[in-house]
Amino acid sequence: MLPISSFAIDDDLNSYGDQPSESVSPHGDRLGRLFTTPEQRRGLDRARGLPTLPDQIRFDGISRIKGKRGYRSVIWINGTTDFLNGSFTVSVNNDNSITVTVLALQRSFILLPGQTLNTITQEVVEFYK
Repeated sequence: MLPISSFAIDDDLNSYGDQPSESVSPHGDRLGRLFTTPEQRRGLDRARGLPTLPDQIRFDGISRIKGKRGYRSVIWINGTTDFLNGSFTVSVNNDNSITVTVLALQRSFILLPGQTLNTITQEVVEFYK
């Protein structure tokens, strides 16, 4: 059995972070990084044509626009109204909050205007913090 410190966590450093990795597979091949970084994951998803989830989803507010058939809601997220890319869905609630459903996490979050959802830590942060 190989000692724990011989498993590569990074291409250049072992699990202690101070020496070059000496990890090899049972077949003699050198092991590289076992997991991708978040940036590498987004790059792979883009290459596959999959929607990428932004690191943060900031709810800027709702504009109500009067049309021929009544009012319609225009949602502002991350400074734009053109935010849907298939990685999350948004619905407006009666209290002017929104429900953001992150498809990759299979989880929903309620945001008030000014709040930001950190999709990495899955925390909702107030605008003044």
